[in-house]
Amino acid sequence: MITAILSFAVVMGILFGLLAISPSGLLAAALAGLALLTPDHEAGRTRVLAAVTAILLASLVAGFAAMAGFLPSVLYAAEPIPENVQLIKILSVATPLPAIIGLLCALSWMVLFALQREVDLRGHEEADPIVEQLSGSTDLLGVIRNELTVMEAQFRIQAERHEAVRAFGSSLRFEEAWHDIERGATLLLQAQPVLLIPPLCQGIPEGVHPAAGSPIDIEAEEWKEARAGRRRERDMGRGVRAFWIPLQLGDQNRIVVHFKVDTTKILADAIGIFIVQVGLLLEKIRLYYEVELQSRTDLMTGLPHQAGFKHHLGDEFARAERTHRPLTLLMADVDHFKSVNDTYGHLVGDQVLMHVARKIKETVRISDLPCRYGGEEFAVILVETPREGAREIAERIRVAIENHQMLIRTETGEQVLRKTISVGVATWPLEGVDSAASLLECADKALYQAKRGGRNQVVHFGF
Repeated sequence: MITAILSFAVVMGILFGLLAISPSGLLAAALAGLALLTPDHEAGRTRVLAAVTAILLASLVAGFAAMAGFLPSVLYAAEPIPENVQLIKILSVATPLPAIIGLLCALSWMVLFALQREVDLRGHEEADPIVEQLSGSTDLLGVIRNELTVMEAQFRIQAERHEAVRAFGSSLRFEEAWHDIERGATLLLQAQPVLLIPPLCQGIPEGVHPAAGSPIDIEAEEWKEARAGRRRERDMGRGVRAFWIPLQLGDQNRIVVHFKVDTTKILADAIGIFIVQVGLLLEKIRLYYEVELQSRTDLMTGLPHQAGFKHHLGDEFARAERTHRPLTLLMADVDHFKSVNDTYGHLVGDQVLMHVARKIKETVRISDLPCRYGGEEFAVILVETPREGAREIAERIRVAIENHQMLIRTETGEQVLRKTISVGVATWPLEGVDSAASLLECADKALYQAKRGGRNQVVHFGF
């Protein structure tokens, strides 16, 4: 606004100076222009007053000069005064227009300046409380920013923990689970773990893992104490500590977890999280195989039941076909078993079945697989066993049971029973046998033939 007023002052000064042929008007225009170029800081008031003074001076000088008839004689001495100049002179004498305009401009600028000052004062009065509130809000924002920084750090820590826990996965195969354990150790501990695993179940191999790498002296003092259930630590220097941590599983077996870690570079609870996750993962695998074994095992005799037997027989038959190695199946049945149940009851009959199962397990080889097929029938899978060897094993089982004295408990006390079995044998390769089911059918036919032939004997199918 002030810039516009000063610009107007320049124009008016030039205009009045030319119309009145007045050097003072031109001087006033120059002063107004100088004020226009003054920096817009504290000199603002001076600049406005300079403009007012310049315009007022130009107006008054031009007006009085016109009324006095003061014109430079040099310009008009040689020739008559032009009509337009005379007209301007007459207007100037009749009406002091420049002076009036200058006065009005001065009054307007003074009013404008007073209003602007009032606006500034009221603005400060209203803005100061707001500034104080904003200052308080700034402090509050600083506190919130600090809290957010802390929360962000905590969230980052939780995200790292979550990612590390996810690394352990849900695999039920030890090979995959071991890779998860190594990855979890890298994320949480930045270390390579070593596990000493005792015999647990079929799915978890015992021994030191990883098997490759530097040899581990499991007879060292720390390993011995950890196996006994005592946690051991050793300071290795420069913030590095070695740990031997016992890990108890549900079946009372104890695993030892060993690692070396720089404690200055890991989370405070990283070791605890790692140990818990390793324990959960291995216990889950152990329970899985235990449940799977129970689902395929006859609880009374401890032998695989019919479903487990058929599964194993299918696998072994397929392997025999691939390797072109012989496979033999024995089917055995307890002779006159119904008379035991009728005479002594089913509880005594269960004891007889447990005696027979135990004797079969004691007689067969480690590579053989005895099973309870159902009722009083048992089966034995003889891997890579030809006809001659199979007959010998079958006869050995029959004789062992015939000579075994079974001590049973009855309502009247303990008694000794003797039982016999009949055995049917079928050996692959055999003409017409192209599947595990057909091999089972041949062994069952041989068993039926042995029972019809007088029981307590071994019959080989096809011979």
